Amino acid sequence: MKRWFRRLSLKLKLFSPVYLGIILSISIITAFSISKSSRNIHESVERNLTMEVHTLMKMMEREHALKQETVEKNLRVAHSLFYNRDLKISDEKINMIATNQITRRSHLVEVNEWYLGDEKLHSNSGFVNDVVSLVGGTVTVFQKIDNGFLRISTNVLKTTITSAEGTFIPNNSPVAKADRQEKPFTAGLTW
Repeated sequence: MKRWFRRLSLKLKLFSPVYLGIILSISIITAFSISKSSRNIHESVERNLTMEVHTLMKMMEREHALKQETVEKNLRVAHSLFYNRDLKISDEKINMIATNQITRRSHLVEVNEWYLGDEKLHSNSGFVNDVVSLVGGTVTVFQKIDNGFLRISTNVLKTTITSAEGTFIPNNSPVAKADRQEKPFTAGLTW
């Protein structure tokens, strides 16, 4: 190594420490700049992602509020249509097979026949279809039975072709509990 160093010109021997200093300085400055730029980019990306998440949350909250307003309006329309017609609860009894929508167990129940105007309400989709034609969605008329709330007229399907009439929401379900407290039941996201 000493032999190699002796062969170098005097100029190169004098300036090699300067060259090494310059190269070392440039390397340190470059490493520092890359590190600082990387940190700045990371902070900028994090700030932008945080802002996007907040924007998306606000959009979802607004969409949820709009959907909730629509549901409440549609419920008022259905309520008005139902109670502006003459609901008659007959003393006549009819037998229905009631199927628990959770356990799928069935049993025979005897319920009073209901009429909306002059039309029977049980297994009649006239009223349900009227409401759907105005507001869309799904509509069900429930009748209280000992085990829960029995669907007596609905456009809800239990299979792709079979109506869910005769199925009931059991008393221990969150839907039935909310109804007994006269509160609306909403499933899904909570904010």
